[in-house]
Amino acid sequence: MGNNIPPDILHKIDEMFPDKASNEKALNSIRKIFEEENWGVGQAQLARSVLFLADGKLPELQNIMTTIEPRDTILQAEIKAGNHGHYFTKPFNQC
Repeated sequence: MGNNIPPDILHKIDEMFPDKASNEKALNSIRKIFEEENWGVGQAQLARSVLFLADGKLPELQNIMTTIEPRDTILQAEIKAGNHGHYFTKPFNQC
């Protein structure tokens, strides 16, 4: 059901959004990243950055998705993580 969404991202969605309704909405939002091919950045990298910035808050996730600018989103996640150069290219369980 996750299309081509990497397992670490699916796991993070389940972890951050444990109730069924929020989980489904979060999954649908992240799925949009993987349905679009012209982001100019890695889809998994962008999805990890969005989830990191949302921090388990569905309204924040939805807000990010409505105004998403891929490079800015990744940079914002890096700054929030305090780890410039992290780029969110590695799976969550390898960070």
